Amino acid sequence: MNATRSEHRIAVYILDADYGRTGEVTGHFKTKLEAEYGCIFEEVDIGAGASLPAWVTWPRAIAGGAVLLFLSGEPIVKNLEDWSKIYNSIAPFFKMGTILNKDGAAVVAMREIQRKLGVVPKAARLIGYEVLPYASDEELREVTCVASLENGGSPLPDPSFIGFGTHVFCIDADERRFIVTVNVIRAGDKGITIRELWPSSSALASSERKEDLAREEKDVGAGERSKQIKSKPKSAPRGKGPK
Repeated sequence: MNATRSEHRIAVYILDADYGRTGEVTGHFKTKLEAEYGCIFEEVDIGAGASLPAWVTWPRAIAGGAVLLFLSGEPIVKNLEDWSKIYNSIAPFFKMGTILNKDGAAVVAMREIQRKLGVVPKAARLIGYEVLPYASDEELREVTCVASLENGGSPLPDPSFIGFGTHVFCIDADERRFIVTVNVIRAGDKGITIRELWPSSSALASSERKEDLAREEKDVGAGERSKQIKSKPKSAPRGKGPK
């Protein structure tokens, strides 16, 4: 199995802990990973200029087609509850410090939006995507513009580069717009940020239309009440009925 072959599958990269301690890559850490997760890992270097040994696997996440459709920029309006199931299939890998490819990072981004909204969104769409190399926390907090998918977006990171890049997604969900960044993920969700930019243009248009309708209803109601008052017969003085 070639570690670079899965263009449209979730890839999970776990940094080699033994290399961090000894400066050498051994099979011991791979054996430990395969025993814990019950799947095959392959050795890969995800550094850019400097060596960063890691082990990669491709979890059998469900609904991979949904992720591919989302990454194409198509509006997603069905089966959005399935994204939580996809997330749960890769979450066990996060405790050791995990780097994800674009597909896996998209699942994490969607999960963060669901948490931010407090409910499963009714609709979602990927507006833009970039990979920012060597970005600081301060730079990530200031990101407000992401390469639009309409202009091709940002190219997929090469596996030899992914270790030093941060995925940045611009996503519309339930007529609100979010920037989500995904870096190295560890237990406790470190490495993930989410920020709401503004209600999307469709939300603003919808809100303005609702305000117009409310004003029209108010004007109509006031006019009807005025007609009713003018047409209402005058009551006879108290104690004097018709003769």
